[in-house]
Amino acid sequence: MPTYEFECQTCGVISEEVHRVADCPDVSVCPSCGKPSVKILSVSAVFGDTPPWIDHHLRDAIQGDGDKPIETRKDLADHCKKYDLVAIG
Repeated sequence: MPTYEFECQTCGVISEEVHRVADCPDVSVCPSCGKPSVKILSVSAVFGDTPPWIDHHLRDAIQGDGDKPIETRKDLADHCKKYDLVAIG
């Protein structure tokens, strides 16, 4: 199940809660002060056994038309350097 972050509107504490996607509320209760906390947009990461450069969806999203195909980690690093991107993996 995904982890969601909530920010308290009173004290500013950010807390995490695990909910099913269909059951995640927009407002929760701050664990620090008990006031309302709203769900905030946060950056998440998904890790797996497969290196990111093998993910064809990722490759297609960052590879421009006419670019050399990204097939290896070196190709990915070269592409990222060319376009000032950050390679992960």
